[in-house]
Amino acid sequence: MDLSVLNALSGLQAAQRRFSVSAGNVVNSRSEGYLPHRVQNIANADGGTRAVTVPVKPASVPFFDFDGARGEGGAVTERPNVALAGEIVEQIIAQRAFEANLRTVETANDMTKRLLDTVA
Repeated sequence: MDLSVLNALSGLQAAQRRFSVSAGNVVNSRSEGYLPHRVQNIANADGGTRAVTVPVKPASVPFFDFDGARGEGGAVTERPNVALAGEIVEQIIAQRAFEANLRTVETANDMTKRLLDTVA
C-alpha cells in the first residue's frame, strides 16, 4: 500500500480518537469524579502519527454551586476541568484533520485509478 495512504489512515485514526475523547469530556463535564483527558499526536519514526490519551492536570477545579443542587445552598464543589468552548475547538480540529486525511486517501485512489486507466 502507498505510504501516503498509510500516513493518512493513521491520521484518520488519530482524528477519530481526538473527537471521541473530546465528546467524552463534554458528556461528563458535570459528572462528579470524572477525569478528563486530552489527545496528543506523536509522529512515528516510519511515518504517520499515533494518538496518545493523557489526563488533564489538574483533573478538577473548584466550582461555586449557586443553585445548591446538592442541598447545601451555594457551596464550593469540585467539577472536572473541562472547558466546553475548548472542547468545541478540539472537535473542529478533529473534524478538519479527518477531512484532510480523507481527501489524501481519495486523491491517492484517484491517482491509482488514472495510472491503471493509462496502462490499460
